[in-house]
Amino acid sequence: MDDFGALVRTAREQRRMRSYDLAYALGLTPSWVSKLERGDLTHPPAPTVLAGLSRCLGLSQVEMLEEIGYSVREPGSPATGTRRLTPATRAAMQQIIENVNTLMEEMDPTDPDILEDEDDESGEATG
Repeated sequence: MDDFGALVRTAREQRRMRSYDLAYALGLTPSWVSKLERGDLTHPPAPTVLAGLSRCLGLSQVEMLEEIGYSVREPGSPATGTRRLTPATRAAMQQIIENVNTLMEEMDPTDPDILEDEDDESGEATG
């Protein structure tokens, strides 16, 4: 947790905040903040402390969790932070695809009006 402690110390110093002030804002002791910044804690901070650090220092909770050593990305997802679709989003997209497929099946490819853009005021085909 040395890297995490360094991250916290750097963020605190950039805000010109004393460790005592950070400890007070978090409801913790200055010695605890000192141990955190030195990497001397035996356990990662509690989620409520991470939320407080995020609020006080403007740090991303995801960034902090990664510095502590947690993987916050889904297994197999790219390192860019992209996420998998939620089941609801996946279902909605599947419904849209099915609707488009149904419309395409109902189309007559020989119909010359297929290529007309209804919004085109000139009346010329746009395709």
